[in-house]
Amino acid sequence: MIRERVRTGIEQAKADGVTLGRPSIEDSNAGKYEAIKVALAAKKGIRRIARELQTGVGTVLRIKAELTA
Repeated sequence: MIRERVRTGIEQAKADGVTLGRPSIEDSNAGKYEAIKVALAAKKGIRRIARELQTGVGTVLRIKAELTA
């Protein structure tokens, strides 16, 4: 019963154009996204970039993969 109402609500939100889920770093913090791109271009290490910019290693890896794709 609850499950059906939740599913209906999610479908209705999607139909209204609502974006669900956590915002991406590109949308929420464009400055940090650009700083990661600059650091990757400067050939800094992935863990070093993550530590200096206080972000996760996975975030840096994902941005690196986007740049090489």
